[in-house]
Parts: sequence; structure tokens; C-alpha cells
Amino acid sequence: MTFWKCALKKRRMTNATLESTTEDEASNRREIAYVDRAAKGALPLNGTRTRYSVQGKPGLVLDVHPGDPIKRRWYVRYQVGKGIGRRQGYDLIGDTAHWSIAQAWEFASKTIREARGGIDPVAIRAAEVAEDRTTSRTVDEVFDEWLDNPGRKRELAPRTRVEKVRVYNKHVKPDIGSTPIAKLDKGVISNLLDDVRKATTDEARGFRGAQARIARQIIHSICAYAVDHEYINHNPCRAVAQPVPEKNPKGKQHRALTDDELRRIWTDAPSHVPPMYVRLFRLALLTGRRRSELAGIMVAEVELSTEPLLTIPADREGNKTREMQLVPLSPSAAAFLREQIGASGASPFVFQPRSLRQKPVDKHEASRRWRQLCRDVDIVDAVRLHDVRTLIVNHFSRMGVPREYHSHVLSHSGDIKRMLAGRDYNEYEFLAEKRRALELWERRLLEIVEGRQASGLRW
Repeated sequence: MTFWKCALKKRRMTNATLESTTEDEASNRREIAYVDRAAKGALPLNGTRTRYSVQGKPGLVLDVHPGDPIKRRWYVRYQVGKGIGRRQGYDLIGDTAHWSIAQAWEFASKTIREARGGIDPVAIRAAEVAEDRTTSRTVDEVFDEWLDNPGRKRELAPRTRVEKVRVYNKHVKPDIGSTPIAKLDKGVISNLLDDVRKATTDEARGFRGAQARIARQIIHSICAYAVDHEYINHNPCRAVAQPVPEKNPKGKQHRALTDDELRRIWTDAPSHVPPMYVRLFRLALLTGRRRSELAGIMVAEVELSTEPLLTIPADREGNKTREMQLVPLSPSAAAFLREQIGASGASPFVFQPRSLRQKPVDKHEASRRWRQLCRDVDIVDAVRLHDVRTLIVNHFSRMGVPREYHSHVLSHSGDIKRMLAGRDYNEYEFLAEKRRALELWERRLLEIVEGRQASGLRW
């Protein structure tokens, strides 16, 4: 318990009194020395922290902490301003071992006089510390803190973290990484984003500088973190406009394959494309899974029984739901996996190039091979391997597959999050429904690639 004593009297401390009021100089020096000794011998009352006022020295306080050893420190109690609006303050002077009562009283007197004039020493010192802290923290340091922020509501996914670090190191760090976070302003950020937009724009390849949007998002997040931790007073990135429109002004940047293009992709793959990649692309077309989910498939995750099944673990790159996914395999998908497992030999990974040892195929290499295949079969527009998911959803809609099953088949995290009951309470895996939808899509896919008339397949 903390409490104040108006004076330290002899009945409270029998060996001394904290009072020095004498006109004789020698006697005054002896009294000061005596008070110093008394202060060094002061004890906490009842084993609790005790604060004593000093008679004749208003505002000077002796603070005694229990413990081993006992801590004895001088404080000054002051009031900022005068009249009704004055505020009380309390500031540490120092330990009695290093500050005599004469030195403590000199410091306290000066502080009290300045406080009456409106100067709050504690507030000024806090402002100086805050200024030193903000000016010394660079953008690099704040980015590292933000990246490992333990108070984050949801931990960054490994893939997201890698992408944030990549964009930051490539586009942000070289220009402003060593800049103090407090010196960032609208002009500095705008110039940086304009340079990023120009550097990542390539009309011939369909790149419109979208990396500048990601760079702005990272800078905005860093500044928001700095505001929350009082490194800066406002977020300068709020005043910076988006450097690139979110949507392509010419319409969709990517699209699904047409029936003729799908037929060419499936049947006209040139001989120089390795069979492993052909099977990977066909498996993507049959299941709608993301490239990274398929690239890392392990043999142990494939079950080729009477009801073939693929298990995608929660920590697999590309699994945005972060939950284990069960993917029913249609007959053709099971056949391609069985064939690829046989070709992979003793490797634990289903898709493993011979040039790699105990490593699966790289997702970027798979995308590069897909783009090359599209060029080989005269598909000139940008069609990503990821866009086969759009293709499947389009055909699901035409065949009347209930919309609620689309997200279960593709494991789309956004749709699942909106289905709160399904996310939080429903443990049913919808295996039968997903298998039926994928087998229906397989029959329609084979009709297209074989050039057969559509038979009007319906759910």
C-alpha cells in the first residue's frame, strides 16, 4: 500500500529528523549530514512502500521500497501551472546513495519553479524519448517488427510472408529501407510507387504494374503498425492514391479456355513437353486444384482404392483454407496419378523431375511449362493454369451443380468463410457430392476433347 506522511517525526524514526531550519551555517551543515544519514536508514512502515515528506522542504519526497536491499529514492512533487487548471506531477530525482538531501532539494526547487511556469519535465522528457525512438527506427526495422508482430490477429501464411518479403526487398528496401519512419511523407511514397509501376509495366506481356499496388499495401501496413506503436503520429500512406487500378481497365486480365482451346491443350501437346507435366496439367483440369497443391503431392497422400482419394494436408502451400482437404478422384484422374506414381520410381513425391533429388516439381516451373504449351498450340492470350478453376465453375453452372458445392470442390476460402455454419459447425466432408460433381465434369471434359456432341449432362 502506498501512502503519504506529512512529516517524518522522531516517533516514526527515532534516530533522526528530516528538518533543517537553523541560522547557524555550521549547525546547518551538521543537520544536513544528519538528515542524509537518517534518509539512508529509513525503513518502510508495516513492510509496505512508504513515502515521506520532508519538513521545511515542500515538494521533496523520500520514497522507501521494501526488499533486500531496501530502495530509498528522492522524488519531487510539483504542480504544473497555477490556479484551478493546475496539474500535479511526480518525478524521480535519484537514489539516496548518489543524491544528498542538499542536491535533491536543489533539483526539486528548480523543477517546482519551472512547473509553476507551465513546464512539465516528465512530459518534455517523454516527448524527447518518443522523438529519439521514432527518428532512430528505420523503415527496415519497423518492417521486421511488423512481419513478426505477435499481436497479429491471424499469423501470416508462409506463402504470403515470402511474397511480402520478396516485394519489399525488391521494390521498397532499396529506396526507403534506411529512411527513418518519421520522415516518410506523401511525396516520398508517391515517387517510390511511381518508379515501381514503371519498372513492372510491360504492355507486350500484359503486365500493368500491379506490383506497385502490393508495394503500397506493404508500406500502408508498416505505417499503420508504426502509428499503433506511437512511432509516428499519422499514416502518410493514407494520402497516397492507388498507383494502379484494382481491375484491368481493358476488362478481365485472364480468362477461361474455350472448348477449342481446351481440346488443343489436351490432345495436341508437342513431344518436347515431358509426360510428367502433361499429367500434372490434366490432373489440374480434372480436379480444379491449385498448381502448388498438386506440385507437392506425396505418394502417401494418394489412395487408389475402389473410391480413389487425394489428401491435401493443411500446411500444403496453396491450401488457403489451412484445413486438410479430401479430393475425390474421377477414374481418369486416378489413372493419371497411378501412371505418374509408376514413373516416379522410389521418390516420395508424385511429381519429381529427374534433375531434383527428394524435391517436388517447382510451381513456377509448372507455370512456365504451361505458358510454353499454350504458345505451342497457338493460344496467344494470357490463360493461366489457375484459370482452369474458372473453367470448371463455368461448366458446373451449366450442368446445374448446386452452387454451395462449388466451394467445397475447389476449397475456396472466401466462399467458405461466408458460410459460417458450414465453417464452424459442419464436419461433413461432402465427399459423395464432390465425387459426383467431378465425375460429371470429367464426362463433359471428355466430350469436349474427343469432339463429341454435348449430351446435355445435368446434376
